[in-house]
Amino acid sequence: MRTDDQRRAAEQRVRTLCAELAESLIDLAEVRAPEQRSPVELLDVRTFAARLGIARSTLYAQIATGAIASVLISRGRRAIPSTELDRIAAAATPRRSRNPASERPCEP
Repeated sequence: MRTDDQRRAAEQRVRTLCAELAESLIDLAEVRAPEQRSPVELLDVRTFAARLGIARSTLYAQIATGAIASVLISRGRRAIPSTELDRIAAAATPRRSRNPASERPCEP
């Protein structure tokens, strides 16, 4: 059985923790305020695959491995943030031509 002093100390600790949690939540809300966020367009799997020029099955495989981030919308429907297109494009390296002659500079 707790003494009155122990009970008061525990209640005070709970109040302190609640106040700290409230402050943290307020700080978090300010960081993620809607007016500070830029809107991210969500693309359906078909559109995203078409923009990448790959099959939907390939896209689903990439999502399953975690190579491409997606959001579960409802009942197994997925959407991919348009920022993933930018990330993939930035990571892609330009391919070299198979014909080395085409890489030579034109002579005037």
